[in-house]
Amino acid sequence: MTQIQVEPDVNTSDDEDSSDSSDILLNWAVGRDVGRGVGSAPEGPRLLRLIGGPGSGKSRLLAILRHGSDARPAGPTAQVRIDATVSAAGQSAATVAWELGRQLGYGPLDPRELVARVADDPDPVTIVVADLHRAGVGLPGNADAAPERLAPAAEIAEQVLAPLLQLPHVRIAAETGTIELLSNVVEAVAGSLDIDLGPGPGPEKEAPLSTDEADAPPLGPGSDWAAVGQHERDRALATAGVRDRSRLLTDPGYLVHGSPVAVTAALADPQTRAPGRLRRAWAAAAPALTTPGIDAVERAALLHAAALDADKALATYLRPLAATHAWCARWCQPVDGAVTLTAMADRLALVDAEGRISFFDADTGEQGDVIAADPDVRPGSLTAAADRLLIGAGSDGTVHILGPNAPSPAAVAVAARHNLRTLADEEARPLALDGGAGVPVTVACADGRVHLWPLDGAPMRPTTYQAHGLPITGVAAVDPKDGPLLVATGSLDGTVRLWDGHSVTVMPVPSTRRGVVPTALAAIDSGSGPVLAAAWSDQRICLWHLTSGRVSVVPWLGQVKALAFHVDDGIPTLSVATRTTLTAIALRPLPW
Repeated sequence: MTQIQVEPDVNTSDDEDSSDSSDILLNWAVGRDVGRGVGSAPEGPRLLRLIGGPGSGKSRLLAILRHGSDARPAGPTAQVRIDATVSAAGQSAATVAWELGRQLGYGPLDPRELVARVADDPDPVTIVVADLHRAGVGLPGNADAAPERLAPAAEIAEQVLAPLLQLPHVRIAAETGTIELLSNVVEAVAGSLDIDLGPGPGPEKEAPLSTDEADAPPLGPGSDWAAVGQHERDRALATAGVRDRSRLLTDPGYLVHGSPVAVTAALADPQTRAPGRLRRAWAAAAPALTTPGIDAVERAALLHAAALDADKALATYLRPLAATHAWCARWCQPVDGAVTLTAMADRLALVDAEGRISFFDADTGEQGDVIAADPDVRPGSLTAAADRLLIGAGSDGTVHILGPNAPSPAAVAVAARHNLRTLADEEARPLALDGGAGVPVTVACADGRVHLWPLDGAPMRPTTYQAHGLPITGVAAVDPKDGPLLVATGSLDGTVRLWDGHSVTVMPVPSTRRGVVPTALAAIDSGSGPVLAAAWSDQRICLWHLTSGRVSVVPWLGQVKALAFHVDDGIPTLSVATRTTLTAIALRPLPW
C-alpha cells in the first residue's frame, strides 16, 4: 500500500508551507505522482486526504484546488479540472450523492445509481469533498441514534466515496480532519496522499445565543414558519426529541419551510414515527427539494406534485400555496415503466415498458382504454396523426400505424417511406416524432435530419432539413396563430435548436446549449405565445416562452421520459412522464 504523508516543515514559514502544500495538491489534481516528481506518469494515489485541526488551513487549500488553473498553474500545459465539489457539512450520504449527481450532469441520484452512472461514463472524474469530518452536524437523530447506525461521515465514506474509488477513472480529494477518517477506504484503494497541516489554532468561539433567542418559547407544529429564521427552523428539528420530532413532521408548513436535508435525515431515522404515505411522498420529492436556490413556494409545488400520488391529504394542505407558483400539478397517476407519451384531442396516449398503449383523460388523469402489447411493435416514440390514430417508431426504426381507427393513406405513406429509408441506411432510422391537429407529422432521425410530412391532402413530399450532426433525441412542432410554423429539435450534442418550418431557416446558433442531453420536447401555442418545454438528462425541465425568451427551470421528480402539451380549460397543461408516474402540471400565465 502506498501512503504518502506530507507534514509542515518546522523550519519554514506558514506562507512557504502553504505554497508547498498547494503545489502538492495541484500536482495531484493533474494526475502526477508526487513521490516520483513533476514529470512522472499519473500513477499516484487516487485518494487525497487533507488532515488537520480547526483553523489549520484545510479550507483555504481546497479553495486553491478549486481555482488552481487560474490562481497557480501546475505546469505549462496542465489544467486542473474539478468535476464536482460538495460540502459534506451537515449532510447525509443520500444528500451528498444527490448533489454530486447534479454537478456531474446526471441529476440527483441515490448512492448506488450515482456509482452506476459514473461507472458507465468513461471520462476521468475528479471530485472534491469538503468538511467530511463535519458530516451530519446539526441533523436530527445523531445524538440518539441506535448504536448499530453508522456515523454520517462513515456512512458517506461507505456508501458513496469507497464505491466511487473502486472505479479506476475516479479521483477524490476529501477534507477529513483526522487520519482515522477514511482509513478503511485507504486500505481498499491501496493508499492515499495525505497532507497533514497540523493541529491548527483551534475553532472560532461560537457566538452565545442572544437574549431573545434564549428566552424564546420552543417552536412546534402550527408555528408561522415563514416568519421564523432559518437557524430557528433548523434548531427546532435538530433539538427535538423523537416524539416532538415526529409531531413536527406532521406540520405541512414545516415540511415546506424547514431544511429539506434535515427532514430527509429525520424521516430516514427508523425511530421517527411518521405515516408511510408521508415517507413515500417525501422520498419522491426530496432529491428535487434539495436543489440549491429554490424557494418555499417552489418547494410546496414540488412536494404537492409528489403527494398527489402518495399522500392525498398532504397534497390538499399544500395546494393553496403550490397554486401560487409558476406551475401547479393537477393530477398524478402511477404508471409501469413509461417509455413515450403523446396528446391526442382530449386524451393522452402512453406506451409502457411492456409495449401496452394506455389512454388517460387529459383533464382528470382517469385511465381509460388499453391496447394490448404487440410483441412485434414496441414504440419508443409516439405521435397523433388524427383522433384515435397514432404513428409510432420502434427502437429498431420501424414506423407503425397504431390505434383503433383505420389508417389514412397519408399516414401509411409516411410509414412506408421511412421504413424504406431505414432499410437502406440504418442511420436514417426515426428516433423522435411529433404532430397533431394542424401540424405536419414531424419525424426526426438518427442522422440528424428532420422531415415534415403534411397530412392535410397536400402533395406527399416532406420538407427536410439537416438539424444536427448527431442523433436527435426529441422534436416538437407548433404552429402559432401569429407566426410561422416552429420546429424545435434536441440532440446528443447537448443543444436545442429552433427553426422556421416553412422557410427551413434555422437560428444560426443553438437556442440553448448545456453540458447534458435533452431527453424530450413538447410545444404549445399558449394564450401569450408559443411555449417550448425541454426535459434534460439531469432531471430538469426548461419552460421557454419563445416570444419573450423567458425561461423557467423546473427540477423534476425523476428522469423525464416524455412530455406532451394540451389545453385544459384554456390553461396550457404539460404532462410529464417518468418511469413510474404521469403528472399533469398547469402553467400560470406569464410572467413566470
